[in-house]
This record gives sequence, structure tokens and C-alpha cells, in this order.
Amino acid sequence: MAEVQSTSIAVSQGLNNLRAMHIYRTALWNDLEAIRTAAAESILPEQRRHLGQVLTPVPVAQLLAETFSGWSGDVDLIDGGAGAGTLSAVAALSALATTDGLCSVRVIAWEIDAEMLRHAERSLVLVSDHFESVGVPFEFELRNEDFIRAAARSTETATHAILNPPYTKLGASAGMRRDAERLGAPVPNLYAAFMLAATAMLREDGEMVAITPRSFCNGPYFKRFRQAMLERTAPRAVRIFESRSSAFSDQSVLQENVITHFVRGGAEPEVVRVQVGDPGGPVTERMVPFDEVVLPGDHDAVIHLAESQMAADAAALIHDLPCSLAELEVTVSTGPVVDFRNRPWLRPQCDDGDVPLLYPSAVSPRGVSWPSSGRKKPHAIANVDATAPLLTPAGAYVLIKRFSSKEERRRLV
Repeated sequence: MAEVQSTSIAVSQGLNNLRAMHIYRTALWNDLEAIRTAAAESILPEQRRHLGQVLTPVPVAQLLAETFSGWSGDVDLIDGGAGAGTLSAVAALSALATTDGLCSVRVIAWEIDAEMLRHAERSLVLVSDHFESVGVPFEFELRNEDFIRAAARSTETATHAILNPPYTKLGASAGMRRDAERLGAPVPNLYAAFMLAATAMLREDGEMVAITPRSFCNGPYFKRFRQAMLERTAPRAVRIFESRSSAFSDQSVLQENVITHFVRGGAEPEVVRVQVGDPGGPVTERMVPFDEVVLPGDHDAVIHLAESQMAADAAALIHDLPCSLAELEVTVSTGPVVDFRNRPWLRPQCDDGDVPLLYPSAVSPRGVSWPSSGRKKPHAIANVDATAPLLTPAGAYVLIKRFSSKEERRRLV
């Protein structure tokens, strides 16, 4: 009887401590956000571009932490690219607030910026104090090393992985690109390499939640990456942000972001939860059959993220068309001229021997406007041997402006 009473008192004290933690959680969020803000302000623009550093605000970190299906037992959480430690800290606190029988939490976080690691340590020390108050074991380890290289050589495994990876392109000869191939597939961008690395370290049924650009979902550049990811994991949930600026507004990042939840191994889920909404705003939610997100037998392994039922119906209509563009003898091409790679050949006006150069801004519902007044973009490109592969033969063409901001009513002109 005394043992039962003692246990009841311990449980009561634990619950009271948990209630206290919830009461003071707002203050804790403010402290974590203050650490992140100070860290973000310390990053020089050149360093941000070089390392692709974008630090996660606390409200966005909460969205990622809430996407995991659950926390129980002994949690081993990895964070590749820890930044100011916000993601690891918020995820650990989310685990602490669970009712699923949490036993312990261990965090391993990687960050190549030694100065940023000092901010991450401050964040995780704050978390450690709250774990101590409720008697749940917590430990963390910060590693000042490259996450991709470490993952390619690691034998460690994790139950959970949380990521806001750096967004920067990888050169063909980059060492990290070779390491990414060892982890599953060649990738064109560092964020995809981080996703491969994290899933490679997951145990069976381990979960990864990441906030990234949505560019990996389709297109040939990420085809082998998608194939590797879908062989290893299955998507369970997606959150699509409506605004390109809402996730990282204080860092002036314009990006079509998605939060994705992948689970390693096991059977494919029957449905995928698709949410649409910005942090702090209204959210719509649909449960989408898995085979509408990843079409059976699709060799390109495209991940379809329809933001509404209307968009899903439109995609189904296109998919059910009786023939392909190739069968209609119609070809499609994006503009072959990448201006920053061909600056020596660009011309402010079209003189003899030059070829007109069209930017998307030249295409409007009224037609094609060239040359247009007041444009700072070049109007022509030199017709020389170096540019010959970039030039389009004379003929009849339909021009489509397909990349417009999400705030515009028309997506295609």
C-alpha cells in the first residue's frame, strides 16, 4: 500500500511539473526565438549564400515537430545542420509533452559553423533544464563536422530525424555530391543530399520530417533522388505553404516550401495527409490515396502534391489523356539561355548579327512585347559559335509563361 501511495505522489509531482512546463512554455519559446534571432543576425550575407544557411523560426519548428506520428520509448533524434538548435530543441520538448510513454531523449546534431554551434548549445541547455524538472533522461551531442560525410561513414541509427537543410546547388565534382551518391543517388542540391543522409541513418519505421523546397517532387534532375527515397521510405504527410515568403520572412527567403514526413521501410500507407496553410494561418486538410501521390508504375517517381481536390481532378484529367505530346509530335523546351552563364554575349539592344532574347516578362495576355521600354534585361544575344547551341531555329512557336508568383491569379499565360 505504501509503494502505491509513493508511486501516486511521484506521478502527481510529475504531472504538476508538466503543467508548470506548459505554463512557462511561452517564455521558453521566446527564449529560443531570441537565440535564433541573434544567430540569424550574426550571419554575413556572403556566408549565408555560401553555406545556404536559413534558420528555422520557432513557430515553423513547432509545425515540423507536430508532424511526427509520435514519441515513445527511447528517442534517438538526429538533426543534420543544426543551426541555432531550434529544431532539435522544439522537437525534444514536443517529445517531452507526449503521453505515449517516453523513456528518454538523445539528440545528435551536426553543424559545420563553429560559431553557430554556440547558439545551438544555448538552445539545448534550456531544454535540458526542463527535462531535468520532470525527471526524464535527456542528453545531447553537438558535432562540428559535415553531416553528409559523417552519414556516409556512420553506423549509428536513429528513431527520428528533423531537418531544415541548407539550400544550395552542388557542383558535379563536389565531395558532398560523391558522398550523397554513396548514400543512395546523385543529387543536384545540398538539401536533397541531407534528406538522403538522414533517411540512411533511420531505423526501420524511423521517421524523418523536413522543411525543404518542393522542387524535388518532379523534374528529371531529382528523378534518381526520388527513386532512392521511395525505395527506402514512404511519404505519410505533407504541408504546403501558400506564400513563398511566410516560412522565413525575417531572412528574406522566397521559396516554395513544403514540410514532408517520410517513414522508413514497412508497407505503403493507404493515404497521405496533405495540409495547405501558412504558419499561424488557416489550414485545409485532405486525406489523399497514396496511389494519387505516387502513381503506380511511374518510372519517373513523381510525387504529386495537389493542393485541392480541383487540382487533383485536373491532374487526373491530364493523366488520362489518350496520347502524349511526343505522340502528337510536339516538343516542349524551357528557355535554353541561362543569362548569368552567358553574360559576355548578352546585348542591351538587337544589332546586326544579334538574335532577339525573350524573358517571361515579354509574355502577357495581350501577346508578346519585344523590345519593351523600361526593361533592364538585355534585349538580344550575340549570334556566335559559342551561343549556337542556345539559339532556336526560326519557326512557329507557342510561348508559355509558366513561372509566376503564387499570388497571381493566372499561373499560365
